[in-house]
Amino acid sequence: MLRTVLIVLVFLLLSIPMHSQGRVQLSDWQTYSSLQSVRSVSVDSKNRLWCGTTGGLFVIDLTDGEVTTYRNINALLNLDVSMVRCDPATQTVFVGCEDGSLAVATEDGQFSQITEIRRATQYQRRGLSDCVILGDNVFFATAFGIVQYNRANGVFQETIDRIGQLQRNVPVHAIAVFNNKLWAATDSGIVSAPLSASSLRQPSSWTQYTADHGVPAGSARAVTAIGGQLYVAVGRRLLRLDNDAFTTVSEAQSAILTIAMVDSKPTFATADGVFSSDGRMIVDSPVPIAGHTTFSGSDADVIMFTPDVGIARGRNGAFETIEINSPRIRQFMSIAVDGQGRLWSGSYNDGSRTGQGISVFDGLSWYNASNDLAPNVRLVAAYRMSSLPDGTIVVGTWGSGAYVFSDVPGKALPREISPSNSPIIGISADTNFVLVGDAVRDRSGTLWIVNEQALDRSVVGIGANATVTLRNCFDVRSNLFRSMAIDNGGTKWLGSPFGSGLLAYNERGTFDNSSDDVCQRVTSTNSNLPDNVVNAIRTDNNGALWIGTARGLAVVTSPGSVSTSTVPFVRRISVLGAVVVNDIAVDAINQKWIATPDGVFVVNEDGTEVLATLNAGNSPLVSNNVRSIVVDPQTGRVWFGTTEGLSSAQSQSIRPLATYDVRCYPQPFKAGSGLLTIDGLASDTDVRIVTANGHLVAALQTKGRQALWDGRDGSGSVVPPGVYVVHVASTSDQGSAVAKVAVTR
Repeated sequence: MLRTVLIVLVFLLLSIPMHSQGRVQLSDWQTYSSLQSVRSVSVDSKNRLWCGTTGGLFVIDLTDGEVTTYRNINALLNLDVSMVRCDPATQTVFVGCEDGSLAVATEDGQFSQITEIRRATQYQRRGLSDCVILGDNVFFATAFGIVQYNRANGVFQETIDRIGQLQRNVPVHAIAVFNNKLWAATDSGIVSAPLSASSLRQPSSWTQYTADHGVPAGSARAVTAIGGQLYVAVGRRLLRLDNDAFTTVSEAQSAILTIAMVDSKPTFATADGVFSSDGRMIVDSPVPIAGHTTFSGSDADVIMFTPDVGIARGRNGAFETIEINSPRIRQFMSIAVDGQGRLWSGSYNDGSRTGQGISVFDGLSWYNASNDLAPNVRLVAAYRMSSLPDGTIVVGTWGSGAYVFSDVPGKALPREISPSNSPIIGISADTNFVLVGDAVRDRSGTLWIVNEQALDRSVVGIGANATVTLRNCFDVRSNLFRSMAIDNGGTKWLGSPFGSGLLAYNERGTFDNSSDDVCQRVTSTNSNLPDNVVNAIRTDNNGALWIGTARGLAVVTSPGSVSTSTVPFVRRISVLGAVVVNDIAVDAINQKWIATPDGVFVVNEDGTEVLATLNAGNSPLVSNNVRSIVVDPQTGRVWFGTTEGLSSAQSQSIRPLATYDVRCYPQPFKAGSGLLTIDGLASDTDVRIVTANGHLVAALQTKGRQALWDGRDGSGSVVPPGVYVVHVASTSDQGSAVAKVAVTR
């Protein structure tokens, strides 16, 4: 069972002419990030596993399978958790992150923050990797050394950024206490210092263990005191301290990552599995693992954590994966909402040209798929997600063509679009390596697909009875286009993220006659396009074409004016300046949500006013680097795909009803302590709230299905208790309705 941990209500107060409706209202913020890459595991007093991942923290009770997740909303300052250490004696948990942020949590999930390490910007790397707890004194291993913290008074007592004769700021991977000494496994080997030393900052306090002590040169990854002995991992060797020197106990085939006690005996883990101290395989892992620990509920259980599948349990040599309900992908580079309101996410890394497949969320469960979905399905680099009018999703891949999904992975296999069954082709160097960008279905039912970097075509049309390929009329071999939109006149607009600007095609509905085709190029040279790097194109509810470039946002209000000889007028959106636009979403009331590397901007219908600015500083947005964005017109939920996870929030940008069905809630409404939602509105509604005797209290206006009232009159005063009448009327179709609301104090 997945427990929703925290819900935050955020209101961004901005101004437009009508009372109360000048706000972009966002509530019910949620964060979704991958919990599949586990880096650290610790066991609390209730025998629950606290698991730190690259996407946050989860706690699992293996007796009943209950999972609680913690991410950035009122829990962590950073999602990349590098260290978790439970203190069962005090029922507290220390959670360290890669950026140096440190959280102290109670076992019931109350978090407080310690930010001194994070703020120590004199150190380039500040991640935490381990800690040992000695009463009120806590020693933390970090990427620049060791810090000593007193939790009783909340003070950092010492920062040891020069350990003995080692180089300054040496990364420390693990620490332990044994024989009244503090031991550290560092990039430069093993060192120790007596806890009785007057100051651990003194180089003379430390002893470095070298070949003279039986320690080979190299990085030490683990050190732990178990069973009355001290064990150390240096490279592929497991060492044990005997008197004042080390003895090699075992040598592995690959680097040793962690050491733990299993069945009262020391064991070690490599990427291949878990081994006994004599090198005998205990658990053979089918996937690479990052380490292991012991589950104290049973000495026969080994908990392994992995960079790909979360955690697994080893029992009597068997490997059992423990399913965690989270997306598999880590960077949400492209997202779309299908006809049932499910969120589809694609992953792709520009540098490596690969990803983790696709993840689909139905509001409760995540469905993940890549090459493991079916033998002939290749979804690893899924870099474009397109939603079609019939509710299906087209997944465009880097190298494997396209797949059309009518249901979530696992419930139905997708239909493949490839060179074997369509006109799409591969790149010039490999005709079987097919890149598919955006996909759009036009009013006639033809599916248009961007065939990126294809040998001799830019876009492919697949109709009911025929297919067609359209070429770049200016340079047949320059097909560096990825994004696409179709205007009301049927013109296909292609955008190039590689600096080729815009290309406009219109075959005028005749696949077999190219003589009447329109083909035009729009660039920063022949128009007011801000930049030739075009990352996103969208048509809005009025038919205008919105263009997101590397140096700002632009709009073509009359895209139908394009012809072979005419370039339409391009207007720059000056209120945003030269921002890098990664994506554009048009909501149900025709506002534009602009995704950028610095957060999100919401602009009004014609782009003359910025209604809201969202970033990680003023909202629970998980990262400022927003790469994709979509607004579900049926529910108003906004999804923000970022390089560090997925955020979502509830907005009032909901498609209006055809006729009024007005409801007001909550009932009764406590004026001055929240917002009254007036739901079930038709388009372009004027709202008048009056007293029982007809006195006007407030006037509102909205384009969508909902209006919000704060319980105040036109002068800003909270209205007195009583029954109020809500009159609503459409300015577009003359429809109207009446509702009542009981107001209390």
